[in-house]
Amino acid sequence: MNLNLENIKRGISLMKTVNFNTDCNKGPIMLEVATTSACTHKCYFCAEHSNLIPVEHTSFKMPDEMLWKLLSDIKKLKIEEVRLAGNGEPTADPRLTPIVDFLHQAGVKVLIVTNGTLVERLPDSTFSKLHKITISINSFNNVTHQVIHDYKGATQLPKIMKNLDRLAKIPGVKKKIQINYVMTTDNYAEFSEVLDYVEKNDIFVAIRPVYVGYKEIASKKLEFGHINKVLSEIEERFTQGNLSNNLLKTLEYARQSFTSDASTFQERNELLPCFAGLYGGYIESNGDYRISTYCDGKPMGNIKHSGFIGLWKDNQLQSKLYSGVIMNETRRPLFKNCNNCLEGENYSRQFYSVFSKIPLQMQLIRNKHKEKVSKVKSFLS
Repeated sequence: MNLNLENIKRGISLMKTVNFNTDCNKGPIMLEVATTSACTHKCYFCAEHSNLIPVEHTSFKMPDEMLWKLLSDIKKLKIEEVRLAGNGEPTADPRLTPIVDFLHQAGVKVLIVTNGTLVERLPDSTFSKLHKITISINSFNNVTHQVIHDYKGATQLPKIMKNLDRLAKIPGVKKKIQINYVMTTDNYAEFSEVLDYVEKNDIFVAIRPVYVGYKEIASKKLEFGHINKVLSEIEERFTQGNLSNNLLKTLEYARQSFTSDASTFQERNELLPCFAGLYGGYIESNGDYRISTYCDGKPMGNIKHSGFIGLWKDNQLQSKLYSGVIMNETRRPLFKNCNNCLEGENYSRQFYSVFSKIPLQMQLIRNKHKEKVSKVKSFLS
């Protein structure tokens, strides 16, 4: 997370949520929603679909009644951003256009994360209404793309690049496009080519090292030598001068990602403050709600019982959200993977670095935690 204008606005919104939201009438800043768990790819680092994980996947589409109740709750809670992504390919859902239309009319910023294979199904007007379009293209090489994305048949990369070109030609859309590029031992040698692509096409590429979420992909994690080589090339590019804004942005993002990865190459085994539940949330296609996509174990609840509003206003849930914010003080993790969760290293670290410098702000958060815990104890007794 960079301290740009958009993230500063998110920080201000989070302050309002923490300090002026007594009845929880305002929801988190952002929700990530998976309306379907179906996907056209089986990327080997994907915890949901990877063929490396010995778990059979069953596709699930969020029922219409649950979906439209959720969208209504998002509007009522004044949630500012919705990211359509999660554990499936959002463009595989035939309801995507009306979903985007509803949220856009409600004044919600809509972001979408796609692998780009089904983009041709949607009209230009749908993409014009999006706030951001992220396309996961983890290699610009036909063979490597197929290895990482793990699909059958001929390479799909030419089709995806054609879809990307189409999006870039829609008036006002090109500036909304971001390409995600997860770097592994299979594609790290393409780094120079990726930077050349950015320079030629003027599209931002978010390059980051692969996160080893399960042991089966440990061999895909970059070694120190790989990381140092990438960091060296980043610094060399910086010295060339006359760099476009998107190339500068790409280099800065990569430097931050790889520097952070190098510093946390070994397991952290330390609890960091987690703001994820206050600024965000993740709802799976079956209605399960989690603080973030990184959370393991049982979900925090399911929206089929009381909708998202009922779940969000529940005292026990709110107590857990504030408990997460001060985990570094209480030493009590919410989940078994909290000690090494990436969320603590990303947005939460930035939010904490700001909040901890505001006089009395962390004390207000601690008081909120005590208040929420007290309400839960009172309810249980």
